[in-house]
Amino acid sequence: MSTATPRIRVREATSADARQIADVQFEAFGPDVFNRLMYPAGDTEDSRQRFAAGLFPPETPEASKKEESILTVAELLSEEVGPAEIVAFARWIVRRQSRPEEEWNVPEPPRTAEQLGKGCDIEVFTYFIGALHDKRREHTRGNPVVVLGVLASKRPRVGAGSALLEYGVKLADGLGLPIFLEASPKGYPLYRKFGYEDIDFIDFPIADKYGAVQLEGENWGTNTGLTITEPAAKGVVRSVIMKRPAKVSAA
Repeated sequence: MSTATPRIRVREATSADARQIADVQFEAFGPDVFNRLMYPAGDTEDSRQRFAAGLFPPETPEASKKEESILTVAELLSEEVGPAEIVAFARWIVRRQSRPEEEWNVPEPPRTAEQLGKGCDIEVFTYFIGALHDKRREHTRGNPVVVLGVLASKRPRVGAGSALLEYGVKLADGLGLPIFLEASPKGYPLYRKFGYEDIDFIDFPIADKYGAVQLEGENWGTNTGLTITEPAAKGVVRSVIMKRPAKVSAA
């Protein structure tokens, strides 16, 4: 499946794209406060290599029956003759069949330094990413669903994020499934435009916990999720759990 906007092309990724995808990940999220906390001295070459190495894990036939992982990239097409540039990517997790609770209600094993690379604060990673994954599991349970695991773009305002979301909408609507995601403050407005609804939120009191300082103009999500709760307190970063309902076919 592929889709496009002017100068943007979306396609499924291959292992040859791994390093470019890793660079997009760290360039897109590098300035964000949680990334600053996870990589206090900045990300390292080792951390990028480890991330790239984990993008295409070997799949067993049994695992692929339970969930399918689809990694997509958005390429910015050159106006001149030349190679396209990967400027964004998204991972979609597709579960077509229900799973029993003994399969889905299982905590994820903690990540290790070997997996995350040199320079990563594993405690911060577990606190933030672990909480988001717990919320995802709480809301999706074992039901058939599409989950947007991550969307990252290093080139805002070129339509790459929208093109990737269009891909996911077509995928989910074709299967008649809802989509769930955890929205960062940066991504929240775009998800609202695509019909995602607030269903829950997580407030991370990082100023108190880590002494983090909000930089001038930095968005910590204070006013996201207001359809279900009040503005976040000072010193708190808010992530919003969102759902795009399944498309109902006309009778």
